[in-house]
Amino acid sequence: MPEIDGFALLSRLKTPPHVVFTTAYDEHAVRAFEVNSVDYLLKPVTRDKVSRALNRLADRLAKANENPAGLDALLRMVADSLRRKEWLRRVSTQVGQHLTLIDVDEVTHFVSEDRYTYACTGQGKHLIAPSLVELEERLDPAHFLRIHRGAIVNLREVARISRWFQGRLHVQMKNGGQLSVSREKVAKLRDALGL
Repeated sequence: MPEIDGFALLSRLKTPPHVVFTTAYDEHAVRAFEVNSVDYLLKPVTRDKVSRALNRLADRLAKANENPAGLDALLRMVADSLRRKEWLRRVSTQVGQHLTLIDVDEVTHFVSEDRYTYACTGQGKHLIAPSLVELEERLDPAHFLRIHRGAIVNLREVARISRWFQGRLHVQMKNGGQLSVSREKVAKLRDALGL
């Protein structure tokens, strides 16, 4: 947040709301609970963590008898949708007359080149059908991040980040591949990696 942090904002409110702090840093966790927050989620935030925080919020509202009509149903709907989401686990590539399945955990990054999408693994580049837009929706955001309009990286496969001119960054993958990070995605990458 620019200029003030969440604690300063809470101190300025006459009636503080129920708050779930979300950050990449754990040094403020004790303080968060001192101000009576519902939960403190460390990034990368997973669906399970959000679901638990929503359950804690529902419990707190029920105990305080503050649960306005319809909030229970809304919290249940959000929690159910978080539990139901199935992330993409495999992609396929056609080799001759056969489809070969690739576990997304083995993919270091996905790239778009000349209107085609490729899954890059330790064994090379594999042509796949889904676009980067489709992949971005279907891949687990706790593990995959779009760092450029033409690339999505597997965060577990990032080996090193290098500064480049004009505030840009390059990521080096464990397999040696290098990708540039667009300026708009630098902050998201830092958050996702907990930097």
